[in-house]
Amino acid sequence: MIRLYKILFISFLLVCLTTSRSEGQSLNTLLKRGDAYAELFAYAKAVEYYEKAATYTPNDKALQLKLAECYRKLNNVKKATYWCEQALLPGEGSAEQILAFSQLLQQMQQYQKAHIGFETYYKLHPKERRAFWLRSSVDSVKTWNESSSNYIINSLSLNDSVYSDIGPMYTESGLVFSSDRITKKTSKRYTWTNASFYSLYETNSLGNQSFSTPKVIWGTNNRFHEAVTTCNPSGTVMYFTKGSSYKRRPLPDEDKIVRLQIMSRKKLPSGEWSKPIPFAFNNEEYSYGHPALTPDASALYFVSDCPGGYGGVDIYVCYWENDHWGKPINLGPEVNSEGDEMFPFIASDGTLFFASNGHAGLGGLDIYSARKILNQWTFVKNLGGGINSSFDDFGYVTQFGSNGYFCSNRDGSDDIFSFSKVAINLTVIVYDKRSGYPLSNANVTVFEDDKPITRLKSDAKGEVKSILGIDKNYTFKADRPGFEPNEIKFSSIGLLAEPAPVRIPLNKITKFDLRGVVYNAGRKMPINNVRVLLEDQTSGRKEEILTDPRGSYHFDLEPEHDYVVKAATEKCGELTRDTTTRGLIGSATLIMNLPLYCTGDTIKIENIYYDLDRWSIRPDAAIELDKLFAILIAYPTMKIELRSHTDSRAPDDYNMTLSQRRATSAVNYLISKGIEVSRLIGKGYGETLLVNRCADAIPCTEAEHQANRRTEFIILNL
Repeated sequence: MIRLYKILFISFLLVCLTTSRSEGQSLNTLLKRGDAYAELFAYAKAVEYYEKAATYTPNDKALQLKLAECYRKLNNVKKATYWCEQALLPGEGSAEQILAFSQLLQQMQQYQKAHIGFETYYKLHPKERRAFWLRSSVDSVKTWNESSSNYIINSLSLNDSVYSDIGPMYTESGLVFSSDRITKKTSKRYTWTNASFYSLYETNSLGNQSFSTPKVIWGTNNRFHEAVTTCNPSGTVMYFTKGSSYKRRPLPDEDKIVRLQIMSRKKLPSGEWSKPIPFAFNNEEYSYGHPALTPDASALYFVSDCPGGYGGVDIYVCYWENDHWGKPINLGPEVNSEGDEMFPFIASDGTLFFASNGHAGLGGLDIYSARKILNQWTFVKNLGGGINSSFDDFGYVTQFGSNGYFCSNRDGSDDIFSFSKVAINLTVIVYDKRSGYPLSNANVTVFEDDKPITRLKSDAKGEVKSILGIDKNYTFKADRPGFEPNEIKFSSIGLLAEPAPVRIPLNKITKFDLRGVVYNAGRKMPINNVRVLLEDQTSGRKEEILTDPRGSYHFDLEPEHDYVVKAATEKCGELTRDTTTRGLIGSATLIMNLPLYCTGDTIKIENIYYDLDRWSIRPDAAIELDKLFAILIAYPTMKIELRSHTDSRAPDDYNMTLSQRRATSAVNYLISKGIEVSRLIGKGYGETLLVNRCADAIPCTEAEHQANRRTEFIILNL
């Protein structure tokens, strides 16, 4: 494809320089002639003089770069690369030269040399997205080429082997396309390539990839380009690209460049087409072209180099509103780059296909797809090998997704190719649903129409690469130890664009369990054969077990559930506790030890002490009595005897009275908290049950005497 991509930014001026025979011309004359033709964009003529000049001065780097640039504009990649290599090493020259040379090397599939240049260009322009994408291209070439076998590609019989054929558009009977082939009707030469100006042709499909002889259609003339067309669903309005003109003559700007315009024609009642109607937003100072209507004609996509874009040529869209086209909207940086984005096409499912030299690719123009989600273009994806090559690939159109047409100069000149998609590449990503992290070593089983066809394992990125057939239904089932299995369905039926990765979330198996020991609260000893009941308040499930000789029990729990635990024996009554797994993240073991209070147990109330010769409840004693209150609440039928004791430092009768008062104070405290008086007996034992040696006349410390000033309770019945 002509450098600067066909009919954009090109001059239609005829070169009127006259030349004499070149024999004996001086070096200076040859250079002047070459420069003059190059200035007028007549690159085909310019190289004739530059080539002759090079025989006089084979080491002139400036001349070598001129030859490289001319051949680059003529899209003779091989010769352009040759002359660049004579003048520069990869990574040498200005930023523009480095970029152009690296892209040539990329087209020649000299990827390692190209990478050197792209790396250098990236260092010069680290904030440029194009620099980043081009630098990463080399690493992706192998992956993209893996999809080459997914397509059957054929060059159409309508192609002219010498000239350029581009811009296919579907018609009811065949195709409309553009060509610069020379015919009797298109004899005027275009100086850039010395070929004809582009004209529109139509051809009928004869089946089996064959077509009738192309014929020039309406509006064609030999003074300026007419190409790249699109039509509304009814076939009554057609938009196309045309060179700017005035009274049927090319209209160049001050730079001697004839800019492009978008034009339309309406079908008249007679069946003829109207005169061209200019697009409302055409501007003679800039180019507008490559129109593409959506299938319902509600939007018109096109390209332009007008100010305010992201690079050389950007893609814009207008929406049909109130019987006119609304203001153009740039598609934004997700699609448009610092390079050129061209040849947009909108499929029936809304997928955008376009060509670009600013995204990561195989070389030259590559074809990409993009999708619009929540008014944002995303999932920009290279269509990969087969469709794309190291040369220019562009002009993609499709009706059914599995087949269509595109253009490429991979065989030398621009030709139209048909493609039939026989398989697609699909990436499956397995990841942890909670954290979002990819899961490696997950097993992914692929089912085709419910029949297993292969079993794969995810890599370090959680990815599985799969090649699938067209127009089939698939199921991907993923499993990994420690996770719940999951499956995702996928259909390739009617698929228009390369599919985005399929993501399979796996829920980590969160294992919750409840463990504990049932023990006698008085003797601090485990109790064997206690019946422990687990009631799942969320599901209604009940489970019962007996404690082992160590008093242990164990239950498995479900996440986000509420539970009630009951432990009961005839002698020790029943204890009920609540627990839950709600809000717990990750596996966890819940510990719940269950103290049972049995009939006949004597239990000391820790830290229930009294001041000497006093029976009132101290604040520290109240805290401990509150714990007894909680036990009585947990055992609503428990009856106890509160026993109060004194030390030996007073007469026996006095101590007995004092202890009774202390026991009565404790009982009254519990009654004040709401415990029924019938459940409580308070009894004083004076100094009759000392806990140490501190009897009468035996010297002891104050701390030893305080140990005897205590309160206990004994469980009378449950």
